[in-house]
Amino acid sequence: ERAEFRDALVSKDGRKLSELTEKDVIATSSLRRQAGLMRQNKNFKIVDIRGNVNTRLKKMNDGYCDAMIMAAAGLQRLNFDNYITEIIEPEVIIPATSQGVIAIESRINDTRIDEYLKEINHSETWDAIETERGFLRRIEGGCQVPVGCYTKIEGEKITIAGFVAAIDGSEYLSDTETGLIENGKTIGIKLAEKLIAKGASEILADIRK
Repeated sequence: ERAEFRDALVSKDGRKLSELTEKDVIATSSLRRQAGLMRQNKNFKIVDIRGNVNTRLKKMNDGYCDAMIMAAAGLQRLNFDNYITEIIEPEVIIPATSQGVIAIESRINDTRIDEYLKEINHSETWDAIETERGFLRRIEGGCQVPVGCYTKIEGEKITIAGFVAAIDGSEYLSDTETGLIENGKTIGIKLAEKLIAKGASEILADIRK
């Protein structure tokens, strides 16, 4: 089953995102998160940060930054919940595609292993991820561009919300698409095509240059 899919704010003094100002230094290694932050406040000071969770926490405590944005699931799986200042709602910063999911890869045509995987596969998570991957493939996004999406399942229907943005948040395209769960991948593709029609391809082409 999918863990927490949202991002988390970790701040040195317990302030939430709405309380941070342009005087604060916020660290993230994600262009998606950077675009979301710039959309909240174009004057935020954003710096890059690398390393595992322990390394990043040490850098913050040593004065490298005042706050960081990370995947909440990563912190929770390491039992670092106490470092989380705030879980950021997707309306503020849309998560990365499939964030919070643990995937298991198997060899093609390895039917023996596939039978084991069927037993532990979480069907609702699978449906959500198929939808999100459909969106990502069609939009031709990846971890190096400001693209994100998330899904919500209600009964037999699934809704996906997604966005594409310029790195500085000056351009921000978002939309949603809803349909039957069984058509999840197609629904994700339809959302991507909505954003492409609005100019998503041009934004991503500029970033890749």
